Amino acid sequence: MGATVRPSEADRSYSRQVRRAWWSLILLPVGFVAAFVVGEGIPAWIGHDSAIARPPLWVMALAFVAALIVIALPLLVTRVFSRRAAAANEPGAWLPLIVSGSIAGAFALINLGSGLLVLIFD
Repeated sequence: MGATVRPSEADRSYSRQVRRAWWSLILLPVGFVAAFVVGEGIPAWIGHDSAIARPPLWVMALAFVAALIVIALPLLVTRVFSRRAAAANEPGAWLPLIVSGSIAGAFALINLGSGLLVLIFD
C-alpha cells in the first residue's frame, strides 16, 4: 500500500495555466480562416479583382499586414496563459507560445513567398 499524494490547490491552478495555454492553440484555425478572409477581402473591398488583374503592390502589402495582424491575435491569448504558467515556474510554460508562434511565422513566410512569386512571375 502506498500513500496517495494529491497536488495542492496552488499546484493545480498553475498546471491549469499550462493546459489553458495549450487549449488556446485551438484559436489558431479560427485565426487562419479570418486571416484568409481579411487578406482576400481587403483587395476586393478596395475595388481590385485579383481574378482579372494583379492588384497594385500597396494593396498586396496592406492585405498582407492585415492578415498578419489577424493571425497574431490568437498568440496574445496563448502569451497570457504562458506568462502566468512561467511566473509559477511551471515546466514547459513557454512551449505553447513557441509552437503557436512557429505556426504563425510559417503562415507569414508562406504568404510572403507566394506574394513574391506572384510579383516575379506575373
